[in-house]
Amino acid sequence: MDEPIYPLKKSNDSVIFHFESIGPKGVFLKEVRFDPVEDSLDYFQITLFDVDSNNKRSVLSESKNQDMNKIMATVIKCILIFLENYSSSRIVFSGSTEIRTRLYRIIIAKLLDKIRDKFEIEGFSDIYGFEPFNLNHEYAFFVISIK
Repeated sequence: MDEPIYPLKKSNDSVIFHFESIGPKGVFLKEVRFDPVEDSLDYFQITLFDVDSNNKRSVLSESKNQDMNKIMATVIKCILIFLENYSSSRIVFSGSTEIRTRLYRIIIAKLLDKIRDKFEIEGFSDIYGFEPFNLNHEYAFFVISIK
């Protein structure tokens, strides 16, 4: 990716990352977490949180800080770091709303040519089940892993 990223602070085990979104609406603390999926050794769910001044996390808040590309590039960097440390893992993700899941599909579609050599990306839907990411299909969630 050519997009700049925010400076990251990560946990020693590379499963929790923090960074600050900086823009016209202010400074917002973001947290990226990789949590094991129940009953699976190799699947982890990635979640992007906004963290408020009381240390409360939210997946529904919208900072609207005009830096979505930089935030997404930073999250992708978190994924790269995580997969460098846990190369056999598969990361599961979806948006906290249908609109955000659609946004992730659009972002994946834009980046597909740049990332397909390094990553395997699958989508899941009730219609198609699991399949390699298809630009024209809508998905309930996505799975990413290193090739």
